[in-house]
Amino acid sequence: MADSQLHDVEQNTLGMDLIIIGSIFVGLVWPAFALRWWARKLIHGWGWDDNAILCATILFTVYTAVAMACAVLLSRSATTLLLTSVVLYIMTMFSLKASLGAFFLRICIRRSQRIVIYISLLLMTIITLLYTGIVIFQCGAPQHAIGHFYNHNISCVAGSVLQGLGYAHGVTNALTDINFLFLGIWTLQQSQMRPRDKALVGLILSVGTMYVPPSVLCRNVYKGKSLI
Repeated sequence: MADSQLHDVEQNTLGMDLIIIGSIFVGLVWPAFALRWWARKLIHGWGWDDNAILCATILFTVYTAVAMACAVLLSRSATTLLLTSVVLYIMTMFSLKASLGAFFLRICIRRSQRIVIYISLLLMTIITLLYTGIVIFQCGAPQHAIGHFYNHNISCVAGSVLQGLGYAHGVTNALTDINFLFLGIWTLQQSQMRPRDKALVGLILSVGTMYVPPSVLCRNVYKGKSLI
């Protein structure tokens, strides 16, 4: 009885933490996008990278809302939402990388630079399609993946396979950002900007890769189940 009560308290605490953190991030994302939209409007330079970042912003907002719902529900519907949140997360990351790739294709003119961009986007596309497909159809029909959470007699992909794909997705995601970072530095070195301006822009570009170590090492496995 005491263990059950302690588990409920831990669940409620984690749920509240997720709601607070999610609200903060969504509250930061939309003002940042609004600033980007305003800047693009001033220079009349809206492009495919802006469409992709808009898609990523919307997907991230929906993903956060679904994750919050998972945090407050402890039923079969919560399991359904969990599966949905994983797919939304994968698509959010892909939309973000597509935006970055489109942006660098606009400013990188060397053939070698563009090849790096295309290869990075190709690898990200492959791992995204593979990971999404296996998450959704890990037990055959999508409803079987949900049912497996309550009936372990359903045959599904091994949890170790899903965990390995999660790590592969995280590593590919991180390497793509690192490639784009070095592309940005490479482009800066060839520009006519003052050294001080180059250093400032390089610092801003590097901020996007600071998440790499924790994102690769701290993959979130849900109680060892094969749902994700």
